Amino acid sequence: MISSGLEKMLDMMERHLHENHWFAGSEFSAADIQMHLAVLGANAGAGLDQSKYTNLLNWLKRCEERDAFKRAEKRAAV
Repeated sequence: MISSGLEKMLDMMERHLHENHWFAGSEFSAADIQMHLAVLGANAGAGLDQSKYTNLLNWLKRCEERDAFKRAEKRAAV
């Protein structure tokens, strides 16, 4: 279950990503790297509702599909 405080934050991020491809606008940035772990944790802990958080979950997928992310993940698995 997601707390009401976390739900408000997730709703704000969902609205932002409705109008922006990345957290800082049209380009991937450190803001996306910083937000990744928080969103990943919220999704792993509570399972974000796909119908409510479509933009947020699509953003998470875009982050994890980046070549740089895949390289970093591969290095971390060593």
